[in-house]
Amino acid sequence: MPNWARRRLTDHQDDCTVLKNPHKGWYVHYVDNGLNNPRYRCDIAPGDTLADFPGLNHMYLRLDWSDLEPAPGQFRWDIIDDIMAQWAPLGYRFSIRLCCSETDENMPYATPKWVEEAGCPGRWCTVRRATHQVWEPDYGHPVFLKNHEAFLQAFAKRYDGNPLIEFVDVGSYGNWGEGHTSSTSNIQWPKEVILAHLDMYSRTFKRTRVLANYDLGASFEDYDTALEVMQYAAAMGMGSRNDSILVNYYLRFGYSTIQQADWFEPFWRQAPVDLEVGHYQSVKKLTAEQFRAGLPIAEAMRQIHATFCGFHGNPRLWLKENNALAYYMANRMGYWLFIPWMETLSAWQAGNRASWVMGIDNRGVAPLCWPVKVQVRLRHLASGRAVCCQDTGLDARRWLPGESCERLELDVPADFAGPCQLDIRLWDEGLNMPIAFGMKADWCREDGWQTIDDMMVLPAPQI
Repeated sequence: MPNWARRRLTDHQDDCTVLKNPHKGWYVHYVDNGLNNPRYRCDIAPGDTLADFPGLNHMYLRLDWSDLEPAPGQFRWDIIDDIMAQWAPLGYRFSIRLCCSETDENMPYATPKWVEEAGCPGRWCTVRRATHQVWEPDYGHPVFLKNHEAFLQAFAKRYDGNPLIEFVDVGSYGNWGEGHTSSTSNIQWPKEVILAHLDMYSRTFKRTRVLANYDLGASFEDYDTALEVMQYAAAMGMGSRNDSILVNYYLRFGYSTIQQADWFEPFWRQAPVDLEVGHYQSVKKLTAEQFRAGLPIAEAMRQIHATFCGFHGNPRLWLKENNALAYYMANRMGYWLFIPWMETLSAWQAGNRASWVMGIDNRGVAPLCWPVKVQVRLRHLASGRAVCCQDTGLDARRWLPGESCERLELDVPADFAGPCQLDIRLWDEGLNMPIAFGMKADWCREDGWQTIDDMMVLPAPQI
C-alpha cells in the first residue's frame, strides 16, 4: 500500500545561477537629472546590450514635465517610445519618474514655463552650493495641481497598465522629484500638500504600480507626521522608494545608511520597494571603511525588503568593480523561490484525485508583488500526454520570505498508469512569460515548466 511521506528535493535546487525573472532586480539610471543631461546613458557604448549584467531588469527614466509637455496639451511621448523601442526588444522593462524641479543651470524650468504663465505662483531659488537659480512652483496651488494632474492623466492614458513599465514613482514634489526642497527653497510644504500629490497619483494610475518616495515623509522633522504620510501612501496600495544610500549625509545612520527602515514596513508585503544607491562618482570617494566593499547595499536591501536596486553611474565600471556584489544581490532582491520538499503518497492511483503538500522557500527579501497563475501538470512519460491545471487558485504573492507550504490537487486520468512527472509553472499573463523557481537545468522543461519530482501512478482498480 502506498504510504504518505515527505520527500526532500534539495538535489533539484540551483542557488548559483542568476535567474532572469521579471518584476525584480537591478536597473540603470538611463535618463538621470533630466533629458538634457546625457548621464548616464552616455556611458553605454553603442551596441552594448549589457546582456552579461546579472539580473539587470530595467532602465530608469527620470524625465521632466517641461520636456514631455512643452506647450499645453502638446506631448512628446516619442521621447519615451524611442527609448522603449531600443531596449524593450532586448528584454528590458522601464520605470519612470516625472519631475517638476531640477537644479541644473541649463534646466531652470522643470515645471513648464507655461504653467507659471497660466497663473501658478513660484519663486526663483539659488541652488545650494551654486550661484545659479531655478524656478520652483507653488506645489499646493490649484493651477499647479490642476495642470499637473491633466498631464499625468494624459500620460496614464498612453502608458497605464503597459506591461513594459514596472512602476511609476511620485515625482511631482521636490528637488529631482525626491520629496524635499533642500537644494532650493528648503521649504517644508504642509502635510496636506503632500497628501494631495499622493491622491493625484492614486486617482491617475489604476494598473501600473506607484511608488512613494520615503522623503515625502522623511522631510518632516516630526516623526509622527512622517510616519502618517508613509502610512497614507501604503493605505492606497503604493510601494516605496529610497533616494538614496551611501551618501555622506546618511553615513550617520549606521552600517546600511538607511535613515529609518521602519518607514518601509507598511509597504513591502503588498508592493515593491526600490533602493537607490548614490551617484557612483561620489560613492567612490568614500573610504574603504565607509564603503565596506559595497556590503551596506546588501544590508540595506535586506532591511527595507527591496525588490529593485539601481545605481547612478557607468554600468560597465560598476559591474567591473562590484562584480561579486552584483551577482550576490541579483537573486536575493525581491522574491527567489525554491521547492525544498513535498509530502504525498509514495504512489498515486490512475482514475483518482491526487493531492500533495509542497514546501515553498522564498530566499529573497520580499514577496512577488505581481499576480501570476500557479499551474501544475502531470506528464505520462510513456505516451507523452499531460493533464494540466491551468490555475490552481494559489496566490504566489503571499509567499513571504522564509518557508511556507501549499496543498494542491490534480485529477489523474484512468489511463495514466506508469512513470509520470509532476511539473509546475508560474505564469505572468501580463508579460506572457514564466517565472522560474531555483531548479537545476535537468528539471527544467519547455515553456517554463519545471519538474517537481518523479511520480509512479498505479493502475486504476478493476471493477
